[in-house]
Amino acid sequence: MSRQTMIVTGGAGFIGSHIVDGLLKRGLRVVVIDDFSTGSQANLAQQAVLYQIDIRDRARVLEVFDQERPAAVFHLAAQASVVVSTREPGFDVQTNVLGTLHLLEAAARVGCRHFLFSSTGGAIYAPSAPLPCTEDSPVGPLSVYGLSKAAAESYIRYFERVHGMLATILRLSNVYGPRQNSQGEAGVVAIFCDRALTGGQILLDGDGEQTRDFVYVEDVAGAFLTACIEGITGTCNVSTGKETTVNRLYYAISEAVHTTPAVEHGPARPNDMRRSVLSSDRLQRAGSWKPQVAFDEGVARTVEWFRQHPGKL
Repeated sequence: MSRQTMIVTGGAGFIGSHIVDGLLKRGLRVVVIDDFSTGSQANLAQQAVLYQIDIRDRARVLEVFDQERPAAVFHLAAQASVVVSTREPGFDVQTNVLGTLHLLEAAARVGCRHFLFSSTGGAIYAPSAPLPCTEDSPVGPLSVYGLSKAAAESYIRYFERVHGMLATILRLSNVYGPRQNSQGEAGVVAIFCDRALTGGQILLDGDGEQTRDFVYVEDVAGAFLTACIEGITGTCNVSTGKETTVNRLYYAISEAVHTTPAVEHGPARPNDMRRSVLSSDRLQRAGSWKPQVAFDEGVARTVEWFRQHPGKL
């Protein structure tokens, strides 16, 4: 990529800020759109150009695109909580569907070459799908959040077909790592780190044997960058392909903090998936991306980051 303008929505957030860092390291001009509803100024590199706007504001989105005329858009801004989507479905749809539509409209209007979208791998596939889920597994979201992401994917495919822009949909498994919000309703690794480092009690839902596919945030950012640089399009899972129990996560954090946090077992969460794991074979075959950070190493790095940033706990 030559020095071109890249727009990152949600660029002050957990995953988006790591993508911003990667783009800047490659000498690109980076424009961030973020309303700071969940993102933080502290996550944002000073070299990035910032527009503090809400993607639900169509007029402002169109204005920014008309001015910046990006070569590519990395769309990370989202309402990302399953709990919030259930409580406020209208807000979820306005942000995740209508907001995405505003960005697509703006991108098509200025001739943007490539639209890259952060979708969900954990909340979009049908519970009955054989594991590991592939991109061809049946879609059957159980939450409003999963439904809104699936709808956004459909609009992206429509704009790809009608307007000819390259489109990449990356369905992410459970992302963890530095800069994740430990006070949110999502992000079990960050929440456990918070409890372990502050002497709090860790709550395990059910027996703790439910599994997730935990992928380190720098590997996820690398997947977006690889897809853009190498022109990878279509729908691809981003994951390690390995199941890890929540109990195993607890023990890895205990080892990283050199203590054994107190544990309370609560009831299993209703409609919570017992097992979740994705295959990222398609993405690995399409280009040079592979997950690099092993689970224990990623947890140790995450604990150390939270230890050095106590204000984030």
